[in-house]
Amino acid sequence: MEALREQGIKAVLGNAARSDTMELARLDCARWLLLTIPNGYEAGEVVTAAREKYQTIEIIARAHYDDEVDYILERGANRVVMGEREIASSMLHMLEEKMAQDGDTLACEKG
Repeated sequence: MEALREQGIKAVLGNAARSDTMELARLDCARWLLLTIPNGYEAGEVVTAAREKYQTIEIIARAHYDDEVDYILERGANRVVMGEREIASSMLHMLEEKMAQDGDTLACEKG
């Protein structure tokens, strides 16, 4: 939050499921809604409420399970981040960078 504010980006930290937090967030002026609510189904309900009022806002949420991802997307989120997938993607990217650096391939050479 501090890093955003230092860049001049107005940000609100709070439980978006609470109406007073949503009011503070001023979604009518916001470009993005980033939801880090750990419960994917609760996040989906916040997405529904936000999407009903603000059709153009970009909504990015998090989820732990595939069914939560589907639930959140069905309710109008633009993107959903799933930690396990992001970790796996990051690990694969690291491996690909290392292989490109070393000139390696995935094939096992038997000699």
